[in-house]
Amino acid sequence: RNDPYNRAVIEAERRLALDPHLQIVANSELVQNELQDVLGVPAERITLIPNGLDTARFEPPTEEQRAGARRSFVVPADALTIAFVGSGFARKGAFHLVESMRLMPEAFLLVCGRDKRRAALEALARKVGAANRVRILNGADDVRPVLHAADVFALPSLYDPSPNAALEALGCGLPVVTTADTGLAREI
Repeated sequence: RNDPYNRAVIEAERRLALDPHLQIVANSELVQNELQDVLGVPAERITLIPNGLDTARFEPPTEEQRAGARRSFVVPADALTIAFVGSGFARKGAFHLVESMRLMPEAFLLVCGRDKRRAALEALARKVGAANRVRILNGADDVRPVLHAADVFALPSLYDPSPNAALEALGCGLPVVTTADTGLAREI
């Protein structure tokens, strides 16, 4: 509300949404519902086209791929391993996830993403006594090794219209734990 740029963007979106000549594409039911409920766009002007997934690239790993990925991240072969992929750590819930590691003293967490608050996330991992079990990785062009090393994918986002990372995790055979405020939560 206080940022003039964001106010201008929101106003431009509102004007576009109300233009009766425009057809709008939503990539999740969450976005579709927001367009209707928040901006008043009639249902007949919204087309729902969910994000796709390259299932030839994102598939469950072989045992060899899984073992190699765990070795590369220095994760024990039998440790419960959680993957998180996403940039924008605060909005995507990385801080909450690292905080939760105090409740899972045997688990490992792989955080893959870019964020200017990386040092704060590392400090939090130390504070909760999980620095030796939390691997904060840089962003990656290919996140498959991170997903292949994991047993579960977690994305505790505050808001995420349609998280591709969660779709990729599903493609790699991982169960996905996410919040209700992601478009994917409403789809599955």
